[in-house]
Amino acid sequence: MALSPGTKLGPYEILARIGAGGMGEVFRARDTRLNRDVALKVLLDIFAKDAERMARFEREAQVLASLNHPNIATLHGLEESGLTRALVMELVEGPTLAERIRAGPIPAEEALPIARQIAEALEYAHEKAVIHRDLKPANVKITPEGTVKVLDFGLAKALEDTPAAASRPDSPTLSLAATRAGVILGTAAYMSPEQAKGKPADRRSDVWAFGAVLFEMLAGRPAYSGETTAETLASVMKDQPRWEALPAEVPGPIRKLLRRCLERDARRRLQAIGEARLLLEDMLAGKPDEEAHAVVGPRGQTPSRRQALLLGGAAMVLVAALAAFAAWTWKPSAHEARLRKLELAPGKVQPAFGSPISISPDGRKIAYVSGNRLWIRDFDQFEPRQISNSEGAIRPFWSPDSAFVGYGAGERIWKAPAGGGQGLAVGVAPRGITDAGGAAWQRNGRIVFTTGSSGLLEVSAQGGDSRPLLEPSPEAELDFHHPSSLPEGRGVLFAVHRKAGIDTLAVFSERGRKDVFQLPGQRLTNPVYSPTGHILFYRALTNLGIWALPFSLSKLEAAGEPFLAFPNGNDPSASSDGTLAFVRGAETVLTQLARANRSGQVEGAIGQPQGHGSYYGFFPALSPDGRRLAVVAGDISGNEVWIHDFARDARTRLTSTSTPKHMLAWSPAGDQLAFVAGGNTLEYTVWLRAADGTGEPQKLVQGGTPEFSPDGKFLVYAVFKRPDDWNLWYVPLQGDRKPVAIVQGSGWRMWPRVSPDGRYLAYLSDESGRLEVFLTRFPSGDGKWQVSVNGGYWPRWNRSGNRLFFTDQDQSILEVEVRTSPTPSLGKPVKLFARKPAAMPWAYGWPDGFDVSADGKRFFFLQPVGTETSATGITIVENWFAEFRNRK
Repeated sequence: MALSPGTKLGPYEILARIGAGGMGEVFRARDTRLNRDVALKVLLDIFAKDAERMARFEREAQVLASLNHPNIATLHGLEESGLTRALVMELVEGPTLAERIRAGPIPAEEALPIARQIAEALEYAHEKAVIHRDLKPANVKITPEGTVKVLDFGLAKALEDTPAAASRPDSPTLSLAATRAGVILGTAAYMSPEQAKGKPADRRSDVWAFGAVLFEMLAGRPAYSGETTAETLASVMKDQPRWEALPAEVPGPIRKLLRRCLERDARRRLQAIGEARLLLEDMLAGKPDEEAHAVVGPRGQTPSRRQALLLGGAAMVLVAALAAFAAWTWKPSAHEARLRKLELAPGKVQPAFGSPISISPDGRKIAYVSGNRLWIRDFDQFEPRQISNSEGAIRPFWSPDSAFVGYGAGERIWKAPAGGGQGLAVGVAPRGITDAGGAAWQRNGRIVFTTGSSGLLEVSAQGGDSRPLLEPSPEAELDFHHPSSLPEGRGVLFAVHRKAGIDTLAVFSERGRKDVFQLPGQRLTNPVYSPTGHILFYRALTNLGIWALPFSLSKLEAAGEPFLAFPNGNDPSASSDGTLAFVRGAETVLTQLARANRSGQVEGAIGQPQGHGSYYGFFPALSPDGRRLAVVAGDISGNEVWIHDFARDARTRLTSTSTPKHMLAWSPAGDQLAFVAGGNTLEYTVWLRAADGTGEPQKLVQGGTPEFSPDGKFLVYAVFKRPDDWNLWYVPLQGDRKPVAIVQGSGWRMWPRVSPDGRYLAYLSDESGRLEVFLTRFPSGDGKWQVSVNGGYWPRWNRSGNRLFFTDQDQSILEVEVRTSPTPSLGKPVKLFARKPAAMPWAYGWPDGFDVSADGKRFFFLQPVGTETSATGITIVENWFAEFRNRK
């Protein structure tokens, strides 16, 4: 069957041919049943006409379709029409890794995150006893968001000629026997020696291919090559890779990893790809080389022996590293802008958490507080030096010429020569500078500061009396925090704490005060200007880390949307040449599930407090009988669905895959639970599983925010159309399961909740300019009534259907009386109680979720119960923005 745009293969309408490979042609097609685009891989006739091979292939495809991982392209199924056979695959947008490599070697800072994701995909598949067998750059795609997708897992085995003979030493593998079908082309360079010899492939064969792919990423050329397939296979069998082709900046542990992966003797090769994944994670997290070396160190050497050898040369290595860092830090700005990082050893620079570091404007040294005293570290020297008379120092800051460092101590502001010497008092800071305060040394010789519970004040750097500069608004604001200087004397950045709880970043200049950025329900601290054209700041309580806000220095206003730059960072400081310094580690808010009454009084805790990026209780969903609570629990690296049994005070995990989970909904009978899996909106898929954990999860639809109708006949859900567009649909759970639209339009329409009588649907919509709770008839979607009036989220019904509950942006729980006969009549929203926001490692930037009991008297939500803090050292980053610029 010839396929061309406009023709159909079953329910799939061909849109365009997008490629070809050893197995056949690949087409972009439209799934007319589920209204989505897919990739159709149409098999060559040599495969499709072989009944025995196709039967084996279908059995193998069933196993492959069970793989559910964010870095593995999903196999949706098989489709046939006449003699045409096609694989229905997830359509992955973006270039292949082979296309990216053709543009040149990939810098290590870009290649290692790609390699880590490939390793994660292989590790997951190996745990499922699935071997790829044909890993190569052409089988790896990179989405526009930077997500890696590995294609064609296990298909080489499924299509090989004579798998029954694979155990014979002379058995031809796919690589040798299927040359006539073109399968080997482009594959030999990544084939392990045992595969080339015709021996069976196992997970170590994938480890070899992984090493070959990583080598090619870094070197820009294959590890093994030849003018013909035979020459390439001969090179695999007898040659060493050209190690000298690797760029000089490739870290030593990565070179060791490549040698372990490309070891010809499979017994001496890296035995599990998980070891490679751990090494890459350590490298990306900035752990010292000696820690990374422990993963790929010489075989037979004990850890204590290895550590002893490393420690013996640590001082020399660190001095050399610092000297090298100083050299490239002081190069002219015309040199090639590439992301480079240096981790200062914690033993020599251990900052006090909550007392930020400060890099000098010239980028040559750093000031920090440790042991209750102020220290300065020059990047070209091994030892830091202590500033005399600096007991109680806090919040260091620099003079514009980097000649002096200032700090607070007691009720005074001090300064000291950067080269060393005793601190000198400059002026009085009423009640003293706290961690919430700080100071900024201006080009005009004035120091602008705040105590942390005051407005902005200023004092001469030569000494004198302080005077008020800018006071908070007494009606709406509490105090100002963390001032820092804008370049060229353009003004001062600072953070504002408001009475309403909405933190603000603001600028004070000759033009007066100007608010720059707000984020309701979040804590914004430590704003500093970066010469890349961004304001860097630390954000909590959700999506913790250093964020970057595009900023116009000429207009003194935001020039774009903020983005997360360093998830593990706090207290950013930037020099005039763009070098960034920050503290590794962050304050963590401990959270715990709570049960509260209608007044907000907590009547009991559920589970144990969680901290350091772990959480237990997001997306709480109370079972219809009120005896169980389903939640999402995990940490920043992954999360799963858990069910908490109140009677036994015990929890049981319901899911166990690595795909992130979200958005829970119980079936009316309480015997099943719907959840959403997927790392991003394009991947969101609704799954259904028995609440007792029996059986396998059942895939329902592509979409998010699921909800059952009260009779259990329909599933209501949100469909992602394009960025910032979500529409509401429902699908019958019996019969043809044909989706039907309910509410459509541009913007967000999501989080549906069907009324207990099944006649109305509460949902969220931003059509008014912000998210509000609306009501419409179900299932027709006729009529529209706005429920909330000042923002609304997470609608919830009581069992009688005469009350709707929701939360506003300030985390308060509100209640609205609802009458539905003959037409809806809505009361005025009444605030029941306010909540404190809980800290999450990821969230939507929305208020935290909650659920309510059937009688409307008990509420379940996460609450903060304390804090934990940690600081592990200092990270120095040159050209920090290069990583983000290269993603465009």
